[in-house]
Amino acid sequence: MTNNKILDNLPYKKPFLFVDQILHVDDFCIKGKFTFTTDMTFYSGHFINKPTTPGVLIVEAFAQLGGVAHGIYLLNLYDKEFTPAFSSASFDFFNFVQPGESIHIYSEKIALRNNYLKIKGEVHNSNGELVMQATGACKFMIL
Repeated sequence: MTNNKILDNLPYKKPFLFVDQILHVDDFCIKGKFTFTTDMTFYSGHFINKPTTPGVLIVEAFAQLGGVAHGIYLLNLYDKEFTPAFSSASFDFFNFVQPGESIHIYSEKIALRNNYLKIKGEVHNSNGELVMQATGACKFMIL
């Protein structure tokens, strides 16, 4: 129930929602997944004849789950108005994500102070291969 409540409170909707499912959440970490379906419009123009998921969208999925969704849980932001601001991002890519693949996202809390959540984590593709390692921070402005 908590996982669906978090998803319902994310400030994103399709086509810019990059979290399908939250698999686990606690005070220290969050795990989830998202599938990049083959019909997503950006594939038609990203690397012609060899479509590949743009890295910036993989970073966005990491930020939405690891930063915003985990922050909603940790700060009890259910049904509250807030604006998240993701910053201080650092990431390294190791593999591609192809159309139709799911990514599995893992993020852990490094610190939480004054509505400022610092995180680190990884993204793996459908084959379990490491796609990206990242760190970042999410500041929550409560309205």
